[in-house]
Amino acid sequence: MEMSPAQLKSIHLYRSLLRVVAAWPETAGASFRIPLLRRIMQEFRKNKNETDPSKISQLQAAGEVQLSAARRLLDNAYKTKADRMMKAKPLRPSKTEEGQKGSWRRFLGF
Repeated sequence: MEMSPAQLKSIHLYRSLLRVVAAWPETAGASFRIPLLRRIMQEFRKNKNETDPSKISQLQAAGEVQLSAARRLLDNAYKTKADRMMKAKPLRPSKTEEGQKGSWRRFLGF
C-alpha cells in the first residue's frame, strides 16, 4: 500500500517530534518528557482519521511550528549546559598558578 505525500509528511513530523523530545537532556527538565511524549501520541491518534486536505495541512503547519519551537528549546538547553560547563573550574590550574607554591592545594580547595 502506497502512502500519500500528506501521510508521509505526517509520519515524518511525528517521528521528528518524538526524536526531539527523546533527545532532551535529563539535567534540563526531563520530568516533562513522558507527559510530552504522551501528548504528541494523543494528538496524532486523535487526528489519524482526518480526511479533509485543508484540515490536514493546517494540522501539519501547527505541528511544524511546535517542532521548531521544541528544537529551539533543545538548542537552548544544550547551550545552557555548555555555558555552565565553560564557567566551571578548569581541571588543571593555569600556567601562572603552576609555578606558585601550593597551587594544587588552592585549586582543589584545601
